[in-house]
Amino acid sequence: MGFELQSDSSSPLAKLAGLKDVFGGGGGGSKGAGDKIKLAVAVAALLAAGGLFVWQIFGSTIDLEDATNRIVVINAKTGEVDRRFRLPMNEAPPYATSAGERVLYPAELCWYDPEGNVMAEPTAVLLNEYAGKPGETLCPHCNRRVVKRNPGPSFAEIEAARQRGK
Repeated sequence: MGFELQSDSSSPLAKLAGLKDVFGGGGGGSKGAGDKIKLAVAVAALLAAGGLFVWQIFGSTIDLEDATNRIVVINAKTGEVDRRFRLPMNEAPPYATSAGERVLYPAELCWYDPEGNVMAEPTAVLLNEYAGKPGETLCPHCNRRVVKRNPGPSFAEIEAARQRGK
């Protein structure tokens, strides 16, 4: 019960056997087109690897300290939202504005629209506790209750909302 190639040159197995000759597997030891292809592929792979190495060493880098020291804040006086506020060292809220007023509080994020669907970008909400108001805080956009460390949707749900363009 051996395996034999069909003599028909149009069969898929015969075509695969023919590739052996193209890539230098046909024997004979001569430097044919197959060896040239192999050399070209090897050189291209080395150039790509070298380019990737140089890009990672000298390319743009992310400043992790800067990225992790930024939060979303709300100005309790004006309602203005700053989505990239740099946290000052050894300070607690309220944080100071550029004018020196201590009216900036961390925003809680609400990711839902009035119908309960996840949005691509959240609504920044100032907690009543920070604003000096009694009672629970409701999102001005969807009217849902918002709390400290407000739970949000999964990353997959947020990505799906971004794909929908919502």
